[in-house]
Amino acid sequence: MENIIDCHLHLWDVVNNEMVWPTPEDKLLYQNYLVPDFLESSKDVPHKKCILVQCRQKYEETDWYLKFAEENDFIVGVVGWVDLKDKDGTLRERLKAYKQNPYFSGVRHIVHDEPRDDWLLDENVLKGLATLEEEGVTYDLLIFQKHVPICEQVVKMFPKLNFVIDHMSKPSIDQNDLDSWSENMKELAAYPNVHCKISGLSIHADSSKPLAPQITPYIKRIIEIFGSARCLFGSDWPVCLLGITYSGWYELVKSSIQHLSNEDQDNIWFKTAQKVYHPNV
Repeated sequence: MENIIDCHLHLWDVVNNEMVWPTPEDKLLYQNYLVPDFLESSKDVPHKKCILVQCRQKYEETDWYLKFAEENDFIVGVVGWVDLKDKDGTLRERLKAYKQNPYFSGVRHIVHDEPRDDWLLDENVLKGLATLEEEGVTYDLLIFQKHVPICEQVVKMFPKLNFVIDHMSKPSIDQNDLDSWSENMKELAAYPNVHCKISGLSIHADSSKPLAPQITPYIKRIIEIFGSARCLFGSDWPVCLLGITYSGWYELVKSSIQHLSNEDQDNIWFKTAQKVYHPNV
């Protein structure tokens, strides 16, 4: 595989940056994960480019990530954070400024951590999403399955806004909920502006059992539901390390899609990412 865009990479510095998560109790994750750490962890996977995805809901995180992109050739995009509620009235101005940076790929908010399940339907959030649509900025949806009905209402309102579902909405693989999860995903797949990221699944499987037999059916099903042209690959490093190595995840996805045509595989590995995130490659 000569072209890979990993659409979901995190970097963090727990020493110099205030982190809501991970916490000191998360012993594996509560340490610095920066560029040298990623390069060492991913050295067995060749020909990769990466898109950074926000963790902290601060503008300074977006700026910090863009600086990483400017300094490292393998980082080709940044999904940052903006305040969709626009409390300081600068949202459009900030988006226009970010769009001048060739590495700016989109934005995300950690929706599933909001106390209200219907946070996306907040009047001010909807105004913010309308601004994203007007400015042509892709929006990553970090949700649980319970948020799908709300998300369906939202994506229907913004047909020209590209949405990306992170981690396939975090299915409960350890509870073998393939069929109910599939029905949820079909609701969102009905909208052509919705895409789905094949990422972050290992931590939702039963760690006492082999991962591939548990996860592969979900990967195959999501491709059946969305089609390869709306699916894209992500590692969710370093969070994935809770369940699998970087190369282990790459090999699991590779084996799960090897039955597909070269065109379909190319869509998942890099072409969908190029369409949705416009990476600087």
